[in-house]
Amino acid sequence: MSNSGISSSLNPQQREAVLTTEGAVLVLAGAGTGKTHTVTERIAHIIRQGTKPENILAVTFTNKAAGEMKERIAKRVGKRADLSKMIVSTFHSLCVRILRRDAELLGYRPEFTISDQGEQMSLIRKAAKNATGAGRVKPEDLLYEIGQLKSKGISPRQYALQAIDDHEHVLASVYRKYQESLKLLNAFDFDDLLIQTLTLLEKHESARSYWQDLFHYIMVDEFQDTSHTQCRLIEILTGKHGNLCVVGDDDQSIYSWRGAVADNILGFHKRFVGAKVIALEENYRSVMTILRASNAVIERNEKRHPKTLWSSLGEGDPVRVMVAEDQQNEAEMIVSEIKNRVMDGKDKPSEFAIILRMNAQTRPLEEELRTARLPYTIIGGSSFFDRKEVRDMLSYLTAIQHKNADGALLRILNVPARGIGDKSAEVLADYARQNNIHLSQALAKADQIDSLSPKSRDACLHFAGQLKHWRQTVREKGAASLVGTILNDIKYEDEVNHLYDDPLEQAARMNMAADVENSVRNYLEKEPDEGLTGFLQEAMLWGREDDKDAQKDAVRLITAHSAKGLEFPYVYVVGVENGIMPHKNSLETGQIDEERRLFYVALTRARRELTITRCDSRLQRGKPVKREPSCFLNDIPAELLQTMGRQARQEVARSAISSILANLDSQS
Repeated sequence: MSNSGISSSLNPQQREAVLTTEGAVLVLAGAGTGKTHTVTERIAHIIRQGTKPENILAVTFTNKAAGEMKERIAKRVGKRADLSKMIVSTFHSLCVRILRRDAELLGYRPEFTISDQGEQMSLIRKAAKNATGAGRVKPEDLLYEIGQLKSKGISPRQYALQAIDDHEHVLASVYRKYQESLKLLNAFDFDDLLIQTLTLLEKHESARSYWQDLFHYIMVDEFQDTSHTQCRLIEILTGKHGNLCVVGDDDQSIYSWRGAVADNILGFHKRFVGAKVIALEENYRSVMTILRASNAVIERNEKRHPKTLWSSLGEGDPVRVMVAEDQQNEAEMIVSEIKNRVMDGKDKPSEFAIILRMNAQTRPLEEELRTARLPYTIIGGSSFFDRKEVRDMLSYLTAIQHKNADGALLRILNVPARGIGDKSAEVLADYARQNNIHLSQALAKADQIDSLSPKSRDACLHFAGQLKHWRQTVREKGAASLVGTILNDIKYEDEVNHLYDDPLEQAARMNMAADVENSVRNYLEKEPDEGLTGFLQEAMLWGREDDKDAQKDAVRLITAHSAKGLEFPYVYVVGVENGIMPHKNSLETGQIDEERRLFYVALTRARRELTITRCDSRLQRGKPVKREPSCFLNDIPAELLQTMGRQARQEVARSAISSILANLDSQS
């Protein structure tokens, strides 16, 4: 092939990736190494050499990425080729295209539908209705487990043959009935699109030959995120021409929980024997100090393709380690720094990103950002103040503080379940309207409402007594510890444990509910004259009053998973402690490779400055719990780090004391 038209901006490794068009190629694209530019140039080069666009398939993981890639290719080839027939799509869109043509071979009509979440839940409930033992499992959990089986390419029949315990036999039965119902409706669910396409291509030669003949060149982006089924699909589609180029980074494989299999990229050369491996290592994003720290962390993973990122952007400042007393102090230090830099006019809010391991970490940061009047937006999660458990507690506080807060009281009448169902709530509301009183007053008069059942009347009167007791508590002791009292009195933990099966999720949700008490305490310390009413006025606005246009220039609060693919001049990686990063569950199982990759992803988002923060202790259920520094911090060479905060002050103090003692010794 001629090399004419290739961009002069490509470095030697990128150029090699562009020119290696025949056979299987694995392009290891490290963070910030110009992956998109390389992929675009490669496809444009193949088109310029005479391949028809319709004979090229490019697969990405989002529709947005697919659209952007096609636009870039169009700019590179100009009017040379008609790209309208070229397929640049997600895996699911590709599968819809294949199934539209050949679904009849599987017994489906071409005009099949794709079931949404509501339809899927309805079918799962129907399938579980007559399955012995299925009543003990939540429908949404059954649907999730079926989705996981599909991502691994396991059919109902295959799973039924391998089922061992009672739960697996129940799941096998529900899975089979669910699939039968979908087929009767001539419908696929989202996960079906992949596994049914795989079944089609494996079992039907006519369909397999058509698509293999069509695609002469196939490219797959973000290959480290592929599932077993997706990898097998690509393997089949390249069965005739064998020209496959996959691009990805095993060091950024962080989605195993949604079906991604790191071994797809780690074992690529075994599946595609003779594959050429090209590593892109020149980073165009970060200064060298950040890259040295990131390299040192990820090199501790044994199962990886060796590569070392480097940059010509200069050394940069040391990576800062900020040590805080607790999460509130951590938030204060971070936000104070950002505010001062924004106030100086040198930096914009949007240049700062605060990267979190878990959504539950946002509360103190959100409070401090709002106090500082810094605009912020949350990516990859919801505001602390928009979560169910937090809204439940805010509704309790509102109903206690304001007897006329009918909306708040209506929300919590039966949360947790206390025998005041929807019908009883309607009766109470009707009684309140007819007698021109508030809902809380109707609750206290439940013994006078004949249309309530005796059980409901008792429940209403008991709840009315609790509200009265809590109001008395506020008058006598204040509101600082009220949330803890409510959580204990209503046995909220039992409610959370009933709603969620995963112990980790149960703990996280209870911590969020209990964290409302910390929020109340912090507010009352800063605004003692405003009281609980002032806190509620502020809290009810949080997460709801943002001007979306204004948020374009805003500090980013973002989970490490959602940060992948993004970059920011200034990054704070928060809560780098054992139990958070790496996560407690991974420490207990000894499986921390993916957690290390997640930390690596967080570090490599930073372009100019990187700050890592940790706390000596964190409040859990209102009590301080000592924290240990993350084991990942030991992987970073000490000469790359600059310690700040409490520990730095102690070191300065120790140095000063040593100096004084040395002077005294010399004088004596």
